Amino acid sequence: MAFHFVGMDPNSPDDKCCAVFVDDETDKIFFQGKLVTDPAVLAKIAKHSPIGADEAVVWQPGRMKPIIAEA
Repeated sequence: MAFHFVGMDPNSPDDKCCAVFVDDETDKIFFQGKLVTDPAVLAKIAKHSPIGADEAVVWQPGRMKPIIAEA
């Protein structure tokens, strides 16, 4: 299986977000999360890693750490 679902937030209401997926063929990890639009948060992130025009920042709750580690 090339593209697979790793897991989702166990406390997600209505099974809507957040989730993690892996593409084994390309070795890419995909994160489904809430889009960060807060300018202050984006500025803090951009101080360490500039955000490209084709990039987005999403957040996931801390309880997703085991699922992210599994990916």
